[in-house]
Amino acid sequence: MIAVGASENLRLSGGRQATYGASWPAAYPTATGPIYSDLVSNNASGLAAFSSRGPTTDGRIKPDLVAPGTNIVSTRSSLSNWIGWGVYDSNHIYLGGTSMATPLVAGASALVREYFDKIRSYQPSAALVRATLIGLARDLYPGQYGVGASQETAKRPTNAQGWGPEWT
Repeated sequence: MIAVGASENLRLSGGRQATYGASWPAAYPTATGPIYSDLVSNNASGLAAFSSRGPTTDGRIKPDLVAPGTNIVSTRSSLSNWIGWGVYDSNHIYLGGTSMATPLVAGASALVREYFDKIRSYQPSAALVRATLIGLARDLYPGQYGVGASQETAKRPTNAQGWGPEWT
C-alpha cells in the first residue's frame, strides 16, 4: 500500500483561482497565517494545505509520496450539475484533493509494473513497485511554508511530503 498526499498543481488559470482562506474559510480562518492567503495551485513545489501529514501514531513517515492534487481536470458526470472547482468543458471539471493525486500515483505504479514486465521480463512484487516509485521521487524543495529548519519540505523524507512527489 502507498499513502498518497497532495501537492499543489501549477495552474494559474481555470479552476479555483483563489486562496485557501477564501475557498474554505472555516478550515483556514486565520487571516494573518501563510496558508490563509496562499493560492491553491500556484506552487508545484508546495504541499496542498489540505493534504494529510504524518507521522502515524506508531512513528512511521507518511505520506509515502505526493502528487499534484489541486485544480486537476477530471471527468464530469452528464447526470449532475455539480461543477466541482470549476468547469473545464462540457465533459470535464476541475477538482482537488488526495482523491485527485492518488490516481496519478496509481497510473505511475501501472507504468512501473509494465516496465518490469515488458522491458525487463520480470514480474515485480508490490514492494518493488513501491520501492521504485520512492526511489525515483524528488524533493518538494524549497516548499512554501516555514523557513530554515522549520520549513516543512526542507529535506526528505518528511512527514509532509514523505519521500517526495513521484512526478518529475
